[in-house]
Amino acid sequence: MINDGPHFDFNYGPDDAAGPVGTELDHLLGGYQIDTWGKPAKKILAEKNGYLCLDNLRLAQHIPGLFFTGDGEAVDFRSNNPTFRNIRLKRLLT
Repeated sequence: MINDGPHFDFNYGPDDAAGPVGTELDHLLGGYQIDTWGKPAKKILAEKNGYLCLDNLRLAQHIPGLFFTGDGEAVDFRSNNPTFRNIRLKRLLT
């Protein structure tokens, strides 16, 4: 397993309302590969309780296509070359 740094993965409480994400972002959902320190790692973008999550990191949308994790890392889907922490996310075909 690759250690890609510390993460804050508390994303939901029992009384939290569902998030604002609808079906307009469904085309982004699925598997991605990121090369961390020269080693490939798989990341899954999913919708959970109305929020986009990259693995267990809930994403907050700043502007259309640009998201941030709880620890301040950018996830950018505004181009054909999406990135996480300024590292390219390569779409995995299923």
